[in-house]
Amino acid sequence: MVEINIHLLPTILIYFSTLWMQPSPTNPDSTITFDHYTYKTIHLENGQRWMAENLRSSIYANGDSVINPTDLEALMDLNTGAWLYYQNDPTNEANYGKLYNWAAVSDSRNLCPSNWHVATDSDWSELIEYLGGADVAGAKLKTTDELVWPYNYYATDEINFGGVPGGFVSAIGKPQFNNQFNQLKERAYWWTATERDVNTAWYITITPDYDGISRLRYFKTNFLSVRCVEDHIPSVDQ
Repeated sequence: MVEINIHLLPTILIYFSTLWMQPSPTNPDSTITFDHYTYKTIHLENGQRWMAENLRSSIYANGDSVINPTDLEALMDLNTGAWLYYQNDPTNEANYGKLYNWAAVSDSRNLCPSNWHVATDSDWSELIEYLGGADVAGAKLKTTDELVWPYNYYATDEINFGGVPGGFVSAIGKPQFNNQFNQLKERAYWWTATERDVNTAWYITITPDYDGISRLRYFKTNFLSVRCVEDHIPSVDQ
């Protein structure tokens, strides 16, 4: 019969409770499937659960299709949700996901799975605060995979977020970027679901040569990556 020192019980209980809190690929809650794609997810001690990959879906939560336009010259005039592959090349999807305009992000049919939503400005702020602030959060979110993000400095991917440089498509903005695919493997851009004004919305960006993270505004007609967050359901004690 194995004897356990009763004085060690608190330490043992703390140890196993810590293991229980760690995200694990074997945990059935560590993935979610939507539109035939299975996504890794991460559970954080602040209560958030994020997708650990960029969104790749081409449907809304109710099953309606998100359109895939092919005429880049017409992107500025789109008033409906749409997605693109970077360079219209499906092989970019596996590592970087799809790019979406803000009409898709803000559509009431929900670009994310049921009980999930496109991360809001508030969601991102909560994540950044959890990671120690905007000056250091970028490094903690960036992938360490040098094949996916070459020349990427300061990356630690501390919470297995797997931030990747999916680039963007600018339908309006700086003339040198208009109707072009830009900065794949160079810079990460994610829409927030939070509008700034009638023409722009907030987005989050990370660069390869800086360990911080930035919050900026962009024209809604542009196409950026998307991350989904699980809806927060308050407990009965809250």
